[in-house]
Amino acid sequence: MASVTRRISNTKQGMLNSEVFVQNNTISAIDILGLSECECLKGSNMGKRQKENINIDDIIDNKCTAPTGDIVFIHACQIHDQCYATCNNDRAACDWTFYMNMQKDCEKNCDGVICLTACYIDANMYYVAVRAFGDSPVAGDQSYSKLQEAVCEDCCCI
Repeated sequence: MASVTRRISNTKQGMLNSEVFVQNNTISAIDILGLSECECLKGSNMGKRQKENINIDDIIDNKCTAPTGDIVFIHACQIHDQCYATCNNDRAACDWTFYMNMQKDCEKNCDGVICLTACYIDANMYYVAVRAFGDSPVAGDQSYSKLQEAVCEDCCCI
């Protein structure tokens, strides 16, 4: 079995350059099968990767599906939807980032203690809701599993 490693280095322009090495040979790293981006569970040679030529904006609804319809968290909701619709992203990490982004939105949009406290309470309720229902039939086609199914494809790990 070939060993695959990845090295990230800086280019002269300050950009990151990712090189894949197969058995320490960059020449053989041309990945005509697209295997290098495959994420597999330990001990498995089958995995998932983001589908090519997929427009995430066609899949996610970019709406907060919250009962209050609060627009303060629209930005945090959009980032959360994009996180769910990125193959192999961890649901708990997406949800925690959502919570942190909502707190930042509170700090940006509130100019008093009462507003900030109420906003933090709303953010906490939204976080509890996505943890409880973000991968349930309540979320419909915007659930974590449904979005992962829409954006991921099977792949083989080498």
